[in-house]
Amino acid sequence: MENMLAAVPIAPIAIFGGIVVLMVVVGVWATRKTRDNLTRLARDLGMQLREKPAVLGLFRPAPTVDGDKGGRKVRFFQFSTGAGKSRQTWSAVGVGCANPHDLKLKLFAQNFLTQLGEKFGMQDVRLGQLPFDEKFVVQTNAPDYLRAALLPELRDPLLRHWPFLLGSAHLKIDGGEVVYAENGQFTDEAMLQRMKTLLDVLIALAALPEVYSA
Repeated sequence: MENMLAAVPIAPIAIFGGIVVLMVVVGVWATRKTRDNLTRLARDLGMQLREKPAVLGLFRPAPTVDGDKGGRKVRFFQFSTGAGKSRQTWSAVGVGCANPHDLKLKLFAQNFLTQLGEKFGMQDVRLGQLPFDEKFVVQTNAPDYLRAALLPELRDPLLRHWPFLLGSAHLKIDGGEVVYAENGQFTDEAMLQRMKTLLDVLIALAALPEVYSA
């Protein structure tokens, strides 16, 4: 028996066990931090925190926050893309809108890779407005409409508040919602503050698909 126990690799088992415990501790912390942050957000905006049952009695899916602001349905939520090692978690704020003619818009910051992509045919609609054209990539199925519709009242708040150092941040209109999203979780208080700051311009942008005529 002693020989058998001596043959068991104790160190790898201890390391694996430590990793599992650490993952559980971090997961519990993230769950609590997310709930605390979203509870404050819901209180500040006069909205509703909505929670789902815990998985395995331990880990709760990220709550959502929803309500009305500026006459629009607003929600804060998380979603995932990819699978396995490529899986990414995104946090987002969405503003409801009508979109009868299927206007599509995607907006994200210019960087070296986007400049390279343009050389290989990636769409970037130029509005003829600086510094907006230098700062943002604009992709849409209605270039002429967007050139006229993205007025200074919309461009200026985006230029002031957009986190240009975050390559993952993007805004899109697709279907019945204007969505701003960043890679990461709602444990990040600075992210939530950015979303709160951008909320008014997202509400204003929600009018664009409603008056668009293809």
